[in-house]
Amino acid sequence: MPGKPARFSPALAGACTSAFDDPPALAAGAASEEEALDQYRAVRDAIRDFVLGLPDTLETPAQPGDTA
Repeated sequence: MPGKPARFSPALAGACTSAFDDPPALAAGAASEEEALDQYRAVRDAIRDFVLGLPDTLETPAQPGDTA
């Protein structure tokens, strides 16, 4: 028989934010479709790197003034 479900308190949760470039804005001046896709790929890769780094970020206690 399972025990009580874990409780989540939003008040105890922190925020982890990051700004990413806007692919359509970056691709607007592209000379070719491939050049435009390169802009989307760069943003995709930046987002992937951010997400893959989340476990390390979340395991490290935040310090005053941190803006992750």
